[in-house]
Amino acid sequence: MNLWQKISILGVNEEMPMYIQKSTILYNQIIRVLIVFFIIGSFITYFIGLRLIPVSFYIILPILAYTLYLNYRGKVLVSIFVVSIVLPLFFIALSIFAKTNGEGRSLYLYFIPRWLIIMFGLLPAALISFNNQKKAVLAMSTSIILFIFYDLIHNLFGIYITDMPYIHKHFIIFQGATTGIFFFVVLLIFFLQKINLNYEQIVVNQRDELFEKNEEITAQKEEIETQSEKIFIQNKNITDSILYAQRIQSAILPSKEKLSSNFPESFILFKPRDIVSGDFYWFKEIHNNDSSYFLVTAADCTGHGVPGAFMSMLGISFLNEIANNEKYSNAAEILEDLRLHVKTSLKQTGKTDEAKDGMDISFCMIDKANMKLNFAGANNPLYLIRNGNLNIWKGDKNPIGIYLKEKDFTNHEIEIEKNDIIFMFSDGYVDQFGGTNGGKFKTKRFKEMLIEIQHKTMNEQKQFLEKTMGDWKGNNEQVDDILVIGIKI
Repeated sequence: MNLWQKISILGVNEEMPMYIQKSTILYNQIIRVLIVFFIIGSFITYFIGLRLIPVSFYIILPILAYTLYLNYRGKVLVSIFVVSIVLPLFFIALSIFAKTNGEGRSLYLYFIPRWLIIMFGLLPAALISFNNQKKAVLAMSTSIILFIFYDLIHNLFGIYITDMPYIHKHFIIFQGATTGIFFFVVLLIFFLQKINLNYEQIVVNQRDELFEKNEEITAQKEEIETQSEKIFIQNKNITDSILYAQRIQSAILPSKEKLSSNFPESFILFKPRDIVSGDFYWFKEIHNNDSSYFLVTAADCTGHGVPGAFMSMLGISFLNEIANNEKYSNAAEILEDLRLHVKTSLKQTGKTDEAKDGMDISFCMIDKANMKLNFAGANNPLYLIRNGNLNIWKGDKNPIGIYLKEKDFTNHEIEIEKNDIIFMFSDGYVDQFGGTNGGKFKTKRFKEMLIEIQHKTMNEQKQFLEKTMGDWKGNNEQVDDILVIGIKI
């Protein structure tokens, strides 16, 4: 903000009513212009041969500067008093003093003070009239009295307008012109006042409209806050329900200690995308035909979150029921029975409009006594690392559920050796987006990583898989449930 602008807002603060702020700014601007006018006028009148007028102008300048100082101190009314009363009296005194200085009969020293009385007397009145007509009339009273009795005051000091050269025969014209200027200014003031009142009314109307709109916005805000609170409560209730569902799902999942007690070197990496998961792990030790088997499953149900969790609980329930039946001799037979349970439970008959929900599974029967492993897969494979080499047994291209080209599951009987490492997993790990290009992790990178970390302990491998996935995912959202099971024979 430059000096010119700073002068305009002297004495103005935000606590003032708007009309007082406006009057004060206008008043400062007028005083500012008058100071410049008198500085320039003093030089012009000096060079045209007048001596007293420049001196008077220099006397006026400190008075005008003092009014700005009064405005700065917040004494605007005192400043208006100085302009409307002190300055007109000064102009009369100047005109009278001119007689003793040899310029008493000068035309300029008669009419210029009279016009200045009009200007400085009516200026404050114009400003005050913007908000109070009674004060405006009172402010004009001084200048009107001084204007009317201007000639009489001069006559008291022996100064007669009719004695001035070239004035007598044109007295009526000069007097009429001066009087006309006075009343023109008076009419201009009240004309400006009327315009200002209209403007104020427009501002008031706009303010009322803004107030109504503000009330409407406030009401809408309150409604939004009410709805937000309702949504928050509903969301909390839903979240609480899902958290309780998580407790139920966690209770249904088998204890990880069962796996570690049979295979001390093992891990389960389980990271649901949501609170509850559509992926699930399951294991159980059974005895069949004088043989002991440890059943291990890594399953990926249709969907994730709550829908996937429902399917996972069905899967776990069905597997528990199937495991209690001693008639099964291999993994494929168990998957066949599981598929039948799912289709029957979901009433899947192959119609086009029915649900196609199901699950993808890696299923193993481990016979530690005879060092054999039976594997069957529904879309998911089995990885086995032996002596630094990765061996893969692919699952059948069939889900556990209804499928158009349904076929029997294949059983793979595998001879296992000590220190073999088997991996069973869902597709959540390899399908996660991330990295520098935002692409998927992919199966190839997953295979290379498993070969790279095969010499670590199983707990170290789990930690490595977790850190690698965290670094890969970065700030991206997890796209699916993640499940990886690792077992070292």
